[in-house]
Parts: sequence; C-alpha cells; structure tokens
Amino acid sequence: MTGNISTYDSLAEVLKALVERFGSDIFNDRRRLISLLADHLPDAKRELRVVRSAVDEGVPAALVSTERHLSGLEMDRQAGRLESGTGLRIDIARQIVRAFAYSLGLGPLPSVYETPSSDAEKPPQASEDTWAGLSQPVQPETGRQTNVVSPENTRTNNAKKEATKKAANTITIGQFSLDRKYAAIAVVVVAVVIFGLQDQFGGDDVIPSPDNNEPVVVHNNPVNTTGYANELADWGVPAKSTLENNVGSATPISIPVGRRVTTGEVQNMIAQDASIQLIDVLANSHGSTIKNAVHIPSGGYGGTFNDNAQQNFVASLRSLFGGRTSVPIIFFCAGSECWESYNAVLRANAAGYTNLYWYRGGLASWSAAGLPMQPTPPPR
Repeated sequence: MTGNISTYDSLAEVLKALVERFGSDIFNDRRRLISLLADHLPDAKRELRVVRSAVDEGVPAALVSTERHLSGLEMDRQAGRLESGTGLRIDIARQIVRAFAYSLGLGPLPSVYETPSSDAEKPPQASEDTWAGLSQPVQPETGRQTNVVSPENTRTNNAKKEATKKAANTITIGQFSLDRKYAAIAVVVVAVVIFGLQDQFGGDDVIPSPDNNEPVVVHNNPVNTTGYANELADWGVPAKSTLENNVGSATPISIPVGRRVTTGEVQNMIAQDASIQLIDVLANSHGSTIKNAVHIPSGGYGGTFNDNAQQNFVASLRSLFGGRTSVPIIFFCAGSECWESYNAVLRANAAGYTNLYWYRGGLASWSAAGLPMQPTPPPR
C-alpha cells in the first residue's frame, strides 16, 4: 500500500471494525492496536507509523471525548496539532484524523472529503522510496552523477536568456514599445481616476439575492474568495431538500432553497443592512457566538417538517419577527461539517420565510477570520 486515499479508507474500515469489537478503549493500548492493524494491513507500514504518532499525540482520545456537533472543529484542531507537533504534512495528518473519526462514527470515509477538481490541498509528489509523510522534502541522494554543461553552451544560453528577459519586460502597443514598469504606472494612474469617479458618483451596492450561490460584492468592499476554516470545501456531498439527522458530518457546497453566503459576504451584508438577523441554531452548548446573533437551537434538528421541533422553531421565529416573512435571516451553526444551519434554512422555508441565507462556515469560519463575538444568549 502507498499513502493514497484508498489506503486511508482501508485503514478507517479496520479501525472501525476494531472499535466495534473492542470498544474505543483499544486506542489506549497502542502496542495492541498497531499489532492488530498490522495483521489486517501488512503493507501499510508507513501509515501505521503515522497512526502510532497520532495515538501518542492523543488524537483518538480527543475525538472520543468531543461532542458530535463540534467534531469537525476538533478534527481540524487535531490535524493542526499533528502537523505542528510531529512535522507531519497537513494533508496526511487530516487523512489519519479522518480515519479515526470514521471509526468513531464522527464522519464519513476519508475519500469523501477529497475534491478531485481542487488543487488546493494536493500533497507534494514523492517517489515510492522517499515517502516520509513530512512537511520537509526528502533530501536527494548524494553521489549521483550530474550532467556537465560546456562554457560555450553556457554563453549561448545566457544570451538567449537576456533576449527573452528583455522581450518579457517590454509591451508593444501599435508602433510603440514601452517598458513594463512604465506601463504598470500608467495602469495604476488610470485605475485611480476610475475609482475616484466611482466614489464621486456612487458605485453598485449589491445585496445578494437568495436564488443562487455565486460570489457577490457589497459596498465595493473586497470579499475573501478563499474562505476560512473549510467554508468553501466541496466534499462531494449532494444537496437535498430533506432534513439531515446526522448533523455532525460534511455538508454540501450548495442548498436548494435560500442562498449560501461566505464570511466576507456576511460581514458586508450586516454592515449594510441593520434589518438582517443572525440566528445561531447550534444545539450543543457553546460559550460564544457571532455578535448580535440570537440562539434558536430547535431550527437545526433533524426530523420532519411537521414534528414538534418545527412547531417550536416557527413559534420562536414568529415571536422574533411577528408576521414579517420577508426579513433577511442568516442561519449558522458550528461550521461546514454541521448540518443544523442547513436544516434551519429548510425549516424556515417550509414555514413560509422567503429571504433566507445559509452561512455554511458558521462559528468556525467567523472565529478564524477574527471577527466580533459575544457570549451565547439563552435559547429562545
């Protein structure tokens, strides 16, 4: 086996089987755990070394004691601890943590988190014989022969490089050639003039409409398009119009009703429109939440649209908004591995509310961005 996704899936399945047979106490006996894993995965020697490090760092013990609603946050924290504490590459640390989480019923198989279309977290390529799973690259072997370049070839190559460099630093417009640095200055001057005119006559302030999931710009402020704390991670989970009962797992990247918004968009929206209401639906106890948010945990429960949770949720919304159903509402919970805010948008839509936003990043992304928090108010 090599350090690929199928290996981590196999490791996760074996860990789950061991937990089902011996309970989570198996993680307290590292020697026995590694021995049992080696019996089932004899070719995964490299991965087992990483498992040993993870056990020594207390990863499985931390996951066992974490609350389901906060499992996604804890998984990210443990992966970061492994990276900083052992020098393990973050992509490998995450796979090991996800394998442990799967064995404890806290998440899907590691392969579910992978996004083939994204190059953001691809691990550095390494040969079969030099894979070490560390952040630092493996040093090349010494004593190998290198190609000798003659002085003539060196002079020729240098001349070609100078010509290429000169051409690369020149921009041709019609019959005129300009040095790139002067062209750049001209572009900056034009941009300053254009933005000055926009400030004088007003620009386009766009409030996102809850009918698509495209990025928006509000008040001409820059919006972070890379996201915080996995709020834009696509784990291949399909969107659905029914409530999710396993609320502590990876969420879809889109939602069939309302609109998904990012941290930057939420920040700009609440700065522009004071009528926007932030609603925290995280049921698990947590000490702090986003500033000015109210806490209505009944909105995030799984179940059906005619259960007691729905009745309680609708009653809370009516006490908050009266008969107004078009007021803009932003729902959030723990983060992108928490379905409770997704469920809340679906429940509010079923109750007739029309201006709904799903802040997928939730508390994890808001906190990672260093934005204002407050003590969590009593639930409504």
